[in-house]
Amino acid sequence: MALMLAPYNEAMRIGMGFNSYTQQLCLNDVVRKAGGVKATEKDLHTQVPQVTSGNKDDGYMENQKGELVRRSKMVDGQKEVSQVVSWEAGFVDNISEVTEKLNIKGALQITCDAIGGGAGAEASYVNNSGFAKADVKYDITVKVTNERRIADDVVEFCPLPHAPEGKFTELYGDCFISGFIEGGVFHALVTKTKEEKSALKRMEGEMKIEASLARGAVKVEGSGGGGKSDETKEEHYSTQISVNWSGGGDIKSDGIVEWDVKNLMQVAMEFPDNVASCPQRTFAILTKYTALRSYHEQTTLGSPLDYENAGIYTGGLLDAYAEYKTLWKDIHQTISDVNSGNASARPREVVPGMKAYAESFDADYKERLTQYNGVVKTIEANREAYKGVTVEKPLPPNEVVPYRGDLFDLDKARRDCRFEMIKIVREVNEVTVNPQIATDPNRNWRYLSPNIFKLLVPTTAPPVKTKNEEDLEASKLLLEQELNAAREENSKLMTQQQESSSKNESVQAEQGKTHQDQLDQAKKDLEAFKAEVEAQKAERENAHRAELTAIKAEAEAQKSQHDNAHRAEVDALKTESENQKAQRDNAHRSELQSAHDELNRMRPKVLEEINGEVAQILVVTYGGMVFYDQGTPDQFGVVPKFLGAIHNQGQFRIENGIFTHDPNHGIQKFMCIIYRYNKPGQSTRLRTLVGEEGKVVQFDRW
Repeated sequence: MALMLAPYNEAMRIGMGFNSYTQQLCLNDVVRKAGGVKATEKDLHTQVPQVTSGNKDDGYMENQKGELVRRSKMVDGQKEVSQVVSWEAGFVDNISEVTEKLNIKGALQITCDAIGGGAGAEASYVNNSGFAKADVKYDITVKVTNERRIADDVVEFCPLPHAPEGKFTELYGDCFISGFIEGGVFHALVTKTKEEKSALKRMEGEMKIEASLARGAVKVEGSGGGGKSDETKEEHYSTQISVNWSGGGDIKSDGIVEWDVKNLMQVAMEFPDNVASCPQRTFAILTKYTALRSYHEQTTLGSPLDYENAGIYTGGLLDAYAEYKTLWKDIHQTISDVNSGNASARPREVVPGMKAYAESFDADYKERLTQYNGVVKTIEANREAYKGVTVEKPLPPNEVVPYRGDLFDLDKARRDCRFEMIKIVREVNEVTVNPQIATDPNRNWRYLSPNIFKLLVPTTAPPVKTKNEEDLEASKLLLEQELNAAREENSKLMTQQQESSSKNESVQAEQGKTHQDQLDQAKKDLEAFKAEVEAQKAERENAHRAELTAIKAEAEAQKSQHDNAHRAEVDALKTESENQKAQRDNAHRSELQSAHDELNRMRPKVLEEINGEVAQILVVTYGGMVFYDQGTPDQFGVVPKFLGAIHNQGQFRIENGIFTHDPNHGIQKFMCIIYRYNKPGQSTRLRTLVGEEGKVVQFDRW
């Protein structure tokens, strides 16, 4: 059976509980030595790979994936180090393939990214956006194991004596740390991205990488090509190389300023020998509790969850999350381009099947909402039996309707994209609690596929020019054409003149003064023609300037009309706002008068029912609604809150949370509380506490 591994971090300890799905640390010392003795580093026993061949390079394979046992070169001239070297190189399509090679679970990557963290140094160097947009992605992973350090005697399961039944996985996880692997890991990701794709007509690319490890002992080779051909040159592609490693010390020499394929291969070739002299802990070895005899002998409440089948499902969640993250950045860039006028957004058309897909989505949501409401009713009817049980309300589905090409719908698309990412995070949390979800064939519609969401997002195009701009461009083009024609005609005349002058050089002496006069006349005619061309050019330029001035004046007039209309609209809104404020003020006065009337009505009754309490809450109203009236049940639970404020003599802010809900949405509300003190020597007169929403108030001191 393959080892269960997790990336090492310095907080890990032998015997510590661990959740292999979320890769989160749990309680310390869950598994101990016999007699309950805590495990230490001294309990680790070393296991070194055994080399059966005399030649350290024998058995090395030139495949894209393999594993071999070798002896490194002499270390300090004293000893050789046996190593297990495994490698895998090839093209990848999804980011989950990269994290899987690093033993990083998709649940950890999604959860940490959602809260703004990262999955550790092993994965933080992967640029999700750059990875998604790259045309070719080649991954190289080399793992070197110098030794395994395992605590064979740490086998006694020691649970907490009074742990709740449903908290087993939360407290202990599903496995424990039973050892560590020391060696090194080298990881490189090479991506190639086409630039200016719209200018390419034929594409024919090939990428070839050769990695030789340990002086030619291991050779990794891969190639990839496209089905199209192009006259594109290499400069139309951008190459990015991301490298990280653990173990081997500082493998990047001073001569390497930035990574390229050549020095990448050189470093990869020397990596196993560097690890031989400078290893470090790379992975923790995990063992399931069910493999312990002592676990089955214990009388415990609860059992660990089985995450065996959750990995593939969560890998799909990670790929979808990464695509949505790239989409979110693209939409943000589109909004910026449209807002700055560098691009225009065009809505997509409704494709066949989109409506039926949306209806299926909505039907599934309504069914889950009905189930949720039924569960809530059951819990409310048996609060004691379901104490501590919480149920999350299903999240609403996407409408599956293409977004318009304006800024308002682009902003909505960005928010919806983020909402789909939240749904994926919730799905990871649900799998953490119930791994059987991953194998449920009927579990659909929890989030919208990113491939379908792409069909809803508008496409971008160059900005659409107005008619005035088009006319201006046409005028400029026409003027340039006329000027070019004039220059060509002038050039022809000059050429003809030069040719004529060259041919007549031999007879100029004979023609004498008559020919010279003709030549001078030709020059004068040429100068006159030049002057005529310049005059026509100046006339056209003046006409063009006049046309531009007229266009500018018309634009200014339109702007002035728009400003006047805007001012009128603002004045109308101000008038309407003042009217609404007057209505709210009248409503507030009426509410306050009602509270005073209620006070007068209750005064005789209160005086007759004096008891020994320090204070009594008689009437509570908020936003025109009576939340408590003495003699009736306190169904909103407000009386204990206000009695606590009286005893604490503290201030509190009037807000909807005190009353559990908002009785009047969008309207400023007033609170009125009628109370009295019954402490001996204290006046038993009725008191009132009145204030408006958002204000900080305090009861009278007693």
